[in-house]
Amino acid sequence: MTETLSIHLFTVEEYHKLAEQNILHEDDRVELIEGRIVDMTPTGSRHAACVDRLTNLLLKKLEDRAIVGVQNPVSLSVNSEPQPDIAVVKYREVWLVNLLESMVEVHTEPSKEDYNVIAKRRKDQTISPVVFTDISIKVSELLGS
Repeated sequence: MTETLSIHLFTVEEYHKLAEQNILHEDDRVELIEGRIVDMTPTGSRHAACVDRLTNLLLKKLEDRAIVGVQNPVSLSVNSEPQPDIAVVKYREVWLVNLLESMVEVHTEPSKEDYNVIAKRRKDQTISPVVFTDISIKVSELLGS
């Protein structure tokens, strides 16, 4: 006889309650992705350097036009609250820097479930934030050498 296992998917509200009840702790390296509590990968030196480069680039280029959050949780939907390396607060655009494939995924046009548009940008391309089209950042600047 075959049994099927049922998996409980958490909401952001339930995820926060786990922290309030000391089941999850502030120093746990986890995030909520599509209802699942996922261990975050360790931050290596290449990753840290990329975060530092992107933070510096955005702070210089955006000046005081937006708040740049660094490694803070962002509620994207009722069941996802990742801790992205960088988030420009108030705008629903997510850049995922993929160091292994030397590219950046740009997620725009959020819906209740997900993002409707995902564009992949390679090292020889540039990225402009949707709401700040006057700003252009080379993917190679983010990735470094």
